[in-house]
Amino acid sequence: NGSADSTAGTFGALINSTGINFTMNLTGNLTMYPGSLINLSAVRCTSGTCQNAGNLNISINSNTGTINISGNIFIQGGRSTAGNVKHGKGGNLVINSTYVYVSGTIDVSSSGVITPTAVNGNDAGNILFLNSSLINVTGTLAAIGGDGDQDGCTATAGTRGSGGHINITATNIYVSGFINATRGLFGNCNNGNDGFVYLNYSNSLDISSAKIFREPIIIPFCDEGDLTTECNLTRQHGLKIGDVVSASNLRLKSGALLGGSRFGLKYLINLTGNLTIESGASLVANSSPDCNRDGVGDGQCHPGGNISIIANNMKVIYLISCHRLSNPVYAVPAPFFIA
Repeated sequence: NGSADSTAGTFGALINSTGINFTMNLTGNLTMYPGSLINLSAVRCTSGTCQNAGNLNISINSNTGTINISGNIFIQGGRSTAGNVKHGKGGNLVINSTYVYVSGTIDVSSSGVITPTAVNGNDAGNILFLNSSLINVTGTLAAIGGDGDQDGCTATAGTRGSGGHINITATNIYVSGFINATRGLFGNCNNGNDGFVYLNYSNSLDISSAKIFREPIIIPFCDEGDLTTECNLTRQHGLKIGDVVSASNLRLKSGALLGGSRFGLKYLINLTGNLTIESGASLVANSSPDCNRDGVGDGQCHPGGNISIIANNMKVIYLISCHRLSNPVYAVPAPFFIA
């Protein structure tokens, strides 16, 4: 068993800034109380490229093992504090436990900018949860790309780092907190890619109260029904570039969204039966929604993506959207009936 307590104004902490690979193998439980800290973040720098963060692996070899994180885990890249310097990369976190509760913050991001100095962002790390019966996230999971210069795009400044990947695999998943794996928020070069959030469950999934930035990849795909008869979607489902959705009949119910908002998104819906998009549901391939932040004009916004549809009949009651910021929505050319 391991624990980090916070009492009388002090807190338990494990801290290292040298980019180490740190492994915790336990046979009991790990408890991090509020105010406790595990920090493998790299230090700040004023030249070159800042150091990358370390990596952390936490594994509990017990069928009843529990990890309870009410404190914070930071594995962030080193922050540039001078011009023409690049932030470090975020590190990786792997958690393997039967039960996992996160009410604190886990952050494997690169680094943000304090002032709009001429800096380059770097990529975030990744968060991976494995082999769990229950994962309960009421806190924050972050794998955000690093920020770049807000005022210019040069060979040494202005790039945005890409977001990392957050992969949650469990029998039962409950999320009511925040999950963010987007690219850097700032950077006049307007590059970098959003990461992906993967939710792999075999029994139950509840994300009805969650705030997930960009639509997650949910496995299994159908919220109701199956791919061989009728597949019903009731949640927001993200897709990757080049994905193919093959099914008999596909229905997007009210509140459902398929596709997402990311640069270069294109996908194919290949049905042997019918496609139905109910009122309040959306089929989307929009560009990233944050392109005009801090000096990046609308002319630099990425174009919308592409949706290809093969189906016997298509009934659209609400919305098909493939657009960039400030551009009008337009429907994908295809035979369909609008009710």
